[in-house]
Amino acid sequence: MAEGKQGPVENAQERHYRERLSLIHTIEQSILSAETPQAIAQAVLPQLRQVLPCQRATLFLFDFATKEAVILATEAAQQSPLAEGARIPFESSLQYAEAVFKGDIRLVEDVLTIANPSPQMRARQAEGLRAFLGVPLSTQGTVIGMLNVWSTQPGAFTSEDIDTAHEVATSLAVVIQQARLHEAMRQNQVFLDSLIAHIPDMVFVKDAKDLRFVRFNKAGERLLGYRQEELLGKNDYDFFPPDEADFFISKDREVLKSPEPLEIPEETILTKDKRLLTLRTKKIALRDANGTPQYLLGISEDITDRRAAERALAESEERYRKLVELSPDAMLVHSEGRVVYINDVGVRLVGAVSKADVLGTAILDWIAPESLAAVTDNIQRIYAKQISTRTERKIRRVDGITVDVESGSVLVEYQGKPAIQVILRDITQRKEVERLKNELISTVSHELRTPLTSLRGFTELLLQRDFPRPQQQHLLTVMLNESMRLTNLVNNFLDLQRLQSPATSLRKEKIDVAGFLHERFVLVAQDGSSHSWQFDVPWTMPSLWGDRERLQQAIANLLANAAKYSPQGGAITLGAREANHEIVIWVADQGIGIPPEAIPQLFGKFFRVDNSATRGIGGTGLGLALVKEIVEAHQGRVWVDSVLGQGSTFFVALPLGEALSA
Repeated sequence: MAEGKQGPVENAQERHYRERLSLIHTIEQSILSAETPQAIAQAVLPQLRQVLPCQRATLFLFDFATKEAVILATEAAQQSPLAEGARIPFESSLQYAEAVFKGDIRLVEDVLTIANPSPQMRARQAEGLRAFLGVPLSTQGTVIGMLNVWSTQPGAFTSEDIDTAHEVATSLAVVIQQARLHEAMRQNQVFLDSLIAHIPDMVFVKDAKDLRFVRFNKAGERLLGYRQEELLGKNDYDFFPPDEADFFISKDREVLKSPEPLEIPEETILTKDKRLLTLRTKKIALRDANGTPQYLLGISEDITDRRAAERALAESEERYRKLVELSPDAMLVHSEGRVVYINDVGVRLVGAVSKADVLGTAILDWIAPESLAAVTDNIQRIYAKQISTRTERKIRRVDGITVDVESGSVLVEYQGKPAIQVILRDITQRKEVERLKNELISTVSHELRTPLTSLRGFTELLLQRDFPRPQQQHLLTVMLNESMRLTNLVNNFLDLQRLQSPATSLRKEKIDVAGFLHERFVLVAQDGSSHSWQFDVPWTMPSLWGDRERLQQAIANLLANAAKYSPQGGAITLGAREANHEIVIWVADQGIGIPPEAIPQLFGKFFRVDNSATRGIGGTGLGLALVKEIVEAHQGRVWVDSVLGQGSTFFVALPLGEALSA
């Protein structure tokens, strides 16, 4: 009888065990078929309630960053106040959080026995829930959440229930973690796909084995004019000319053999619509864990417009450089007080040998002292107000000579730094013209007005009154002398202008120097003046080739000057000697002499020494300028030695021989 009763009991236990195993298997199948953590929880919890004697099952995932428990899903016999997605702080939700975080299972036979229950625990008590089973979701030693199971019956959960809950929780932890990883990978893939699709540069991927395209982004489609469907599965020879395809493939094979990426700074490519583009491309081999290339990744940037702009800029800069270098004006750039650029005209203007002599020097070192303050102020104003200026300044050359310049300055950027570009125009000649104009006006107002006044006055007297014949002759003689004075002034000025004209030529002939000079000496020595005239020219002097009339004019001017500026009399000597294939002629006087500071300007047009000793002596300032022009027209030289108060000696050196006959 006992055995008969034992068999049916064992069969019922076996059936219950099989049913439990079947439910657990079903749970595991649900776990494996679901894709997201939430779908897994929603599939498992209803079936879990069939296996365990519980009225509520809740699955939490832990967010350790915010220290919150997130409700993934809840399954209850009646509506649960715990909504899916709700976030509950650790301190208010998990009565036994520390134990669960360590991976321990927590069982409470009757929650009414808990001292100082948490708010969440008190809420469960109020709902009539008594027994609690908390099982951690742990994978690879990390707790990622917790499975909570509640029953209305105290002590409802057996050891078998605990094992079942633990087994389900372990499976859930593994699959949820895998689902998380899968979701993260999916999101990464979506992000990567979106990133590649929206990168403005062409991105392509080739199979490492046959170098056929397996991926192409939208920028690449737009760039080449082909749709992705046309490109995938094809290689370069299907789209590009053979020489282009050969180049692309050779670079692909090169990068597949190298562990390093390859950059191609510039390559050309022919698009579907026959546009020739310039690309800058980077390629790299994508390898598997064994280091074997699987794919080739390429990124190409369209630099066609940039290269065209660079060429246009280079051409513009070259044109500007040529304009600057060929400019008749000097141009320089200074930054932070130093010269950083100067053209060849500027080098010549400052008297330097090369640009290297100027570059890097302080800009103020080239400014004359009298312009230094104004230039310094001008530089500050340009930097502060970003204005351009135009003014006249004086600069100082390498040799110390001061040069008048007209300057225009403007703020620019040079090699990434603020700088000032300066254009300098040498106005020395213009200043000289202005000076000559002023001298001419002065001369006209004095040298012409005086004789004209005399001529007019004496003419009016002769017309208004009858004078005895001797007095008439005297007045007429004065008028003749004044008219001759006017004639000489006009002739000197016209002769000077003619000699400076390129069209003027000399009428050269062979001149006996001694005889020629003696003729001039005799003419001036008979003027009845108080001077002692001396002739110091050897009669054996050689002949020279020259324009007799012009040379007579030059010697006459020197002799007249010597007499004029020796008002107290004294000796005047006309001499000549042969030396170093030249005839050197001199005129020496014992007159008032010349101040040293006046000598450099002495042979300039309209220049006259202005001091107390000369103010009473008439003159136009053209005589010595005319001498200089005549002598230099003969390829000669003229200079003076003088001691103030003792006299002066003027020298003329003329070359000998047929060299002057051209």
